[in-house]
Amino acid sequence: MSGHGITRRDFLRRSGAVAGAITLPAILAACGRTPEEAGGATPTAGATSLEGARIKVSTYGGFFEENFRKMYPGFTEETGVEVESISQPTSEVWVVQLQQATEAGAPPPADVSMLSGVGIQRAIKGDVLATYDLTAIPNERYLADGYVRQAPDGKVAGVGAVSWYITLVSNTERVPESPDTWTTFWDPRWRNELALLKNAANSYLIEITAASFFGGYDILETQDGVVEVLTKLQEVKPNVKLWFRDEATAQQAYNT
Repeated sequence: MSGHGITRRDFLRRSGAVAGAITLPAILAACGRTPEEAGGATPTAGATSLEGARIKVSTYGGFFEENFRKMYPGFTEETGVEVESISQPTSEVWVVQLQQATEAGAPPPADVSMLSGVGIQRAIKGDVLATYDLTAIPNERYLADGYVRQAPDGKVAGVGAVSWYITLVSNTERVPESPDTWTTFWDPRWRNELALLKNAANSYLIEITAASFFGGYDILETQDGVVEVLTKLQEVKPNVKLWFRDEATAQQAYNT
């Protein structure tokens, strides 16, 4: 990552994570190699009309996809481009599918995808994204640092699309007083009751543990410190009933 790079921990510091809520960024990236790499000509702005074109846009399943889908008719009205909305799994799993399609010479499963910071970095390293010049985003100057992700050559690989919160939620019919601190995860009274994100890249459980029990993120700067934090995090396991990888899976589990 270059240019406006921002680490996960820097993002947490800047966003001011509070008890019970952490903000997360998601980035929209164009899938597939650039036209010249694919053997085609590079189109120039205005050279062709987009009227009647159709693209596939993938976002995380569940509420993410349901809400993003509502935005696309306005985009179609303005540009003439039809959007097919599809659900995708976590970024890490999705990037593998994109890379497999690229290596096989097949069309990617989506033209534009939602990727986490870790996911897009893996996609950049795997050379599965179409990149473009920063000049194509005249409003880039209005974006906060870290919302434009660039490849090593300085070209844009993705642009921030949305931020959301990971927060503590509870079934009020079973939990009269909702927890208000992350340390609740370690409370023995919640044995076999918790549902937590499984992927360390977007669950922030490692950072939560460091902030809750070790006074901040500095302990994560050394290997020994990381091991100490992971050992503490391991204590949560008896309390977890469901480890989920994506929102769609969690949503389905909550409704059953």
